[in-house]
Amino acid sequence: MGLLTGLALVVVGAMVGCGSDKDDGAANGDGAGGNTILDPNDGGEGAGPTKKRECNPQPGCNDLQVEFESVVPTVMILVDRSSSMFDTPFGNSPNRWQPLKEALIGENGVLRELHGAVRFGFATYTHQQVNGAAACPLMDVIDIATATDSFDSIVNLYDEVSVDPATTGSNPLTYKGETPTGAAIRAVLPVLEADQAPGPKFLLLVTDGEPDTCAEPDPQCGQDEAIAAVQEAFAKNIRTFVIGVGEIGRDHLQDLANAGAGQPVQRRTPQADCDPPTLGSYEPSGGDARYYRPENPADLRDDIGRIVGGVRSCEFKLSEEVDLEKADKGTVLLDCEGLPYDDANGWRMTSPTDLELVGDACTTIKTTIRPDLYITFPCESYVVVR
Repeated sequence: MGLLTGLALVVVGAMVGCGSDKDDGAANGDGAGGNTILDPNDGGEGAGPTKKRECNPQPGCNDLQVEFESVVPTVMILVDRSSSMFDTPFGNSPNRWQPLKEALIGENGVLRELHGAVRFGFATYTHQQVNGAAACPLMDVIDIATATDSFDSIVNLYDEVSVDPATTGSNPLTYKGETPTGAAIRAVLPVLEADQAPGPKFLLLVTDGEPDTCAEPDPQCGQDEAIAAVQEAFAKNIRTFVIGVGEIGRDHLQDLANAGAGQPVQRRTPQADCDPPTLGSYEPSGGDARYYRPENPADLRDDIGRIVGGVRSCEFKLSEEVDLEKADKGTVLLDCEGLPYDDANGWRMTSPTDLELVGDACTTIKTTIRPDLYITFPCESYVVVR
């Protein structure tokens, strides 16, 4: 599956000269014909956009450039660091931790490819009985950051915590890493809530076992608490996606997925030794939100890419107002192919400053590696303030 590693935000058509009767269609700058797609990611830190390639759309007035930007989503990745992640095989790997690490930050990892196109936070969670309930959950968190070094910070933390908690003390039973999923979700929600950046917020939970609680690490009776925490996140406009690696039950994955999507969660008979659920909200039957349960490392990476790539927005904010009655005169190119206006697989204006790609065009934005997008309007389409 192709992953979107960064959208080439392209400089669009212009305003200077729009008050003039003369428009000879010449390109700005060096006088070359056509319009050049510009990539603000080229040229190093602090550099302006640099030329990427020629698409030669019909020229607009090009003296003052009007920019656009995409709506950037924020994703907090929450990783289970229980001991079973380190001591249980997964596919052809001796454990579950390393394939997940490679899928996220390896050479072809999703975070490496999408860093800059998605704002990432990162956290791991576990609990050790030796520390007592008051110290639960044991969290390591990289805050959601806009700095260019946030990826490096995530890599450094991932390396630091890549140790089975059971090996950190003399008694593997009391030092064993547990799975307090509900408590961990509640711990990261304030981080997401405090972030003031525009755009939607998401939580991606990756876990390999049934959850327990801080008060009772064994048996695994934390399902109700975890579901309630995910429902709390949704009530705060934070959607949760869930990936299960290992033996985590499909019923619980379905319940978490439903809670994360705001769908009904089925009331189930608690497993032996567990009390009836009292924290979450339940219905006689549940929804059908998608959950992910990959069987091998390759599928794990694809599922993460599918989730994170899928939250990319197809909405773009223009820096100048467009007259909606003349919006059809605009030109939108995706990878140098013209998109139809007001078409199910093209583009539309949802306000004078908001442009949206829909259908196949939106799918391309979400699934293509570095798609090039060019937006321009002729002078007559702009709302000119005098």
